[in-house]
Amino acid sequence: MIEIAHSKAKTDEIYKFRYRILFQEMGYHVEGTDQAREEIVEDHDHRSIHFYAERDDQIIAALTLTVLDGNRIPRRWIRIFELDRWSAEKNQISVCSRLAVSPKYRGTLLTFRIFSSAYVYCCNNGILANLAHASEGSIKQYMKLGYKRFGKSFISQSGYKHFPVMLLSYDQKNMQKCGSPFLKLCCSVPAKPKNFYSPVFNKVKSFTDKSASKVIS
Repeated sequence: MIEIAHSKAKTDEIYKFRYRILFQEMGYHVEGTDQAREEIVEDHDHRSIHFYAERDDQIIAALTLTVLDGNRIPRRWIRIFELDRWSAEKNQISVCSRLAVSPKYRGTLLTFRIFSSAYVYCCNNGILANLAHASEGSIKQYMKLGYKRFGKSFISQSGYKHFPVMLLSYDQKNMQKCGSPFLKLCCSVPAKPKNFYSPVFNKVKSFTDKSASKVIS
């Protein structure tokens, strides 16, 4: 069962789980890594929603959802997601980040379930777009969920190529096309507002852009 962390003790546990999975096991040098405290914590974490799953009282997966605040958006997100090109209230856009899954549960339905919980949260709270960046190894999984590539690829601080991806809550056409498991829920989402502009439909050439800029992820 996927839960939302509501206590400091639980979020602290998630930060340490991130460190074990992302830094110690996978070798990712991501922003917010604190080797002395053995945790990964970023400035926006205190105002984010943290989804997690447990087995035998141990966290086995975690995902962070951050609803954008126009005054406190990480600069690297502005670059990666080209947020200055959007015409939307910032609280209509969210970012999924710091997905961490224990080795035993990778490739199972757990990843889908934790993203599904984030998508349900977005739909229930009027969030029209969810952004993330996917590695070359995970891009196909994101696209099966209904995400689309947009913008330019970039090289993370860890040296891996990543691609900006976007899931539009109301995009029934794309979800039907890719067989997204979110389609049924998507059908209950209101149509796209007239004043909501997403660059995903207006920068098709960038989908095949082979250039990659250096950005800390």
